Formats: sequence, C-alpha cells, structure tokens
Amino acid sequence: MKRRVRILAYSFIFLALILLTQRGLKYILMDDVDSYTRVMLHELYHSPENIDVLFTGSSHCYRGVDPRVVDEELGVNSFNAGSSSQSIDGSLAMIREAAKHHNLKRIFLEVEFNTCLEIPFHDRSQLTSTYILTEYMPFSPDKLKYMLRASSIEKYPNTFLPLGKYKGMTEEIRRIPDILERKQSEEYRNYGYVNNSIERYYGKGYVGSEIRMDGTGFVSGEPYCELNLHNFSKDWRRTIHVIGDFCRDRGIELAFFCAPTTDFQLVGVENYDEFRRRFRELTSDIGAEWYDFNLCRSEYLPLSDADFMDDNHINQYGAEKFSRLLGRFLAGGIKEEELFYDSYAEKREKEGEGIFGIIAQEDREAHAFSLSAVSDAPDNRLSYEVFTLPEGEEKPVRCRDRGPEQTVSYPEGESGTLIIDVYLEGKEEPYRGCTLYGGASQESLRLLDEDVEED
Repeated sequence: MKRRVRILAYSFIFLALILLTQRGLKYILMDDVDSYTRVMLHELYHSPENIDVLFTGSSHCYRGVDPRVVDEELGVNSFNAGSSSQSIDGSLAMIREAAKHHNLKRIFLEVEFNTCLEIPFHDRSQLTSTYILTEYMPFSPDKLKYMLRASSIEKYPNTFLPLGKYKGMTEEIRRIPDILERKQSEEYRNYGYVNNSIERYYGKGYVGSEIRMDGTGFVSGEPYCELNLHNFSKDWRRTIHVIGDFCRDRGIELAFFCAPTTDFQLVGVENYDEFRRRFRELTSDIGAEWYDFNLCRSEYLPLSDADFMDDNHINQYGAEKFSRLLGRFLAGGIKEEELFYDSYAEKREKEGEGIFGIIAQEDREAHAFSLSAVSDAPDNRLSYEVFTLPEGEEKPVRCRDRGPEQTVSYPEGESGTLIIDVYLEGKEEPYRGCTLYGGASQESLRLLDEDVEED
C-alpha cells in the first residue's frame, strides 16, 4: 500500500514539474506581445462600466464595429468581443464570459458565411482561433466545457498542456530576447493598446487599419468557390440554438448581423442568396432578427475599394461609416425596409452593373496570366488592357492592347507589378488591379493611383 502511495506521489510530482517547466518555457517562447485578443479580454473583464450591448464574431466583427462610434449614436456602453476566425463555439464562450461580468441587454452575433460553413468540431486540425481565447480566460467550468468540445480527444494534450501547436510559440530562437524584453515593458504588463505596421487596437475590442485598396484593387490568384451549403454542421446548428436559449433564459435580446464585405467576394461566390435562405431556415425558430449589411442600399452606406484593407475586411474609414450607420439604425433612426434590399440579387439589379475585382491566375512556366473580371456584366461587354512595371523601373510598359483577350504574357526572367485595366462597355474609367508577376517580392508591389503613361 505504501509503495502505491509513493508511486502516486512521485507521479504527481513528476507531472507538476512537467507543467511548471512548460509554463516557464511558454513565457519565454509564446509571442503574444502584439495580441489584440489578450488586451480585449482584459478590458472585457475589467471594464469599470457595465457593458449594455455586446458585439461578437470573427474578424469582420472586430474590424467592422467600432463601439466608440456606436455609443455616440445609440447612447449606451457597447463592447466588441470579436476575435480572429471566431467559430460559433468561441462566440458562445465569449457571450458566457461577458454575461458573468456584465448585465447585458442586447447581443449582436456576427454570422459571416466562412465561419458558419465550418467542419464538425471533432474534425478540426487547426485550433488557433480557440487557443487565442482560452489562453486569456480564467479557469471555470464554462472554459473547461469549451476546451473539451472544441476538438477531438486526440487534440486534448495539445489543448490542455501549456506548450503546443497553434499557440503562438516562436520558432526563431533569435527572437526570444526581443519577446522577453517587450514582456517586461510597462506597456505589455499594463495591457497597452497594440499597434503594428498593419493595424492597431483602439479600445473596447475594435481593431482598425489605415490600409486602403484603391491603389491595387482587388486581385486574386484563384477564383472564389461556390458556397457549400451542406457545411452547416450539426455542431454549428446545436451551438447557435444554445446561444438562443442562453439569451432567452436571461432576458437578453439576440440579433444576428453581417458586417459589409466586398462585392468582389459576394459576386465571386455566386450563391450568396442561397446561403442567406439556408441560414434563415436553420435559425428561424430562435426568434432573432438578422441584419445583413451586405444588402444595404449604397445611399446609406457608400463603400468603395478605399474603405477596405483587403478583399473582405473594411478598414478604419469603412468601419467609421458602418459603425455610424449601425448605431443610427439600432437607435431607430432608419427603418429596416428603407435600409435593406430584400436580396443580394435585387441589390445588384437595382444598383447597376459593375466590375468588382479581377482573377489573375499565373502560369509561371508559361510566363503568362489568365485574366477574368469579377463582374455582373456579360463577358462580351468587358475588355482588358495590360501593362508591366518591372522591378527597378519607374515607368510601365504596355504588354497588351485593349481588347477582349483574357490571356497575357510577360518576358521570361522578368519580375515586377502587372497592371490590369478592365473596361466595361459604356463606362470611360476602367477598374484597375495590380498584382505581382515572375516571383517578385511583395515589397515591390506598386500602388498606382495616377494614370498609366506608356514608356
């Protein structure tokens, strides 16, 4: 008996040493000095004011909704609990955490299609979106439940041990001194607002970027795929109903919303309205309103490429417009029937044909591109004019005259920026997109706002 007790005691000591060692290594290796989520959760738990209205969801939420602007219009204290690629179980976890510390009146859950159409939880292989939340949550039965259900049993060691894959551990030893120095700073220890070269944390969960896409346009190397509407998993359906029940039991008003994304993406997937119909079928019994700002009339929300930081996220300029409108709408200043079209197809029909971006697929061996405009106009009304701007050069070179052809070649051994002008019959100004060719570095991508002058 004593021998068994000793073995058990030694086992506990050994396990404790492993955990302590891992926690020490984690502090050294975990690169979270630029983590927005760390700062956001600290603010959520330590807000001196009650949070009345909670927004939560994926990056479209935390980059799209600025609570500071919403509060000005709505006259409440709101907070954005969005996080990168936040899945539906992550949203449930954030709602539960917020409700423990605040008397929530309203919750707005962002339901972007990429996070709705997700594989079953036990099939997940990449768990970064889970770990960036659980890392900064205090231990509780709700946190344990979230971690247990987020993946299969095989992932539990990675999930529960301090060190693990997808937990932000640096693989570059030379970066460790810099990480440790920044972790010892007052800014890090006092949860100072994160600011990097791409975007910055402004407070109350909002992250904004000054990047504008009006210089390079929306250009993708691969076409969008039609949405697979069979991918509303049982896990997703169960969890969104758990959220509905949670809010109903506590007297919290729940509504779904979609932050605006680009027409480049919505036209590209081709079946966005079918997604909307299927979503409504699966959530109709929850009794929550759904506000899809992709159906917003342009006179209320006039967004251009300059209001986006990439092909699907609005920047801080777009977020200011959207948040201002969102606050006015939620305050009752605009009627729903005035603000929204009934479908995305109706919006495209009423607002006229346009060019929303370009698919430019490169064949490096053939030194050529296959071009295709993302547009709701027929192909026979589109024409293409193409220029190259080789690395190290100042002036573009015309490599294809304007015409309907959708292939273009570039000189072998050359690299630089490809400038594509797509014309829609009846409109004088082209849609301009820029992309790299020949293996050029990202730093060489040139932003061209001025007219191209042929060399």
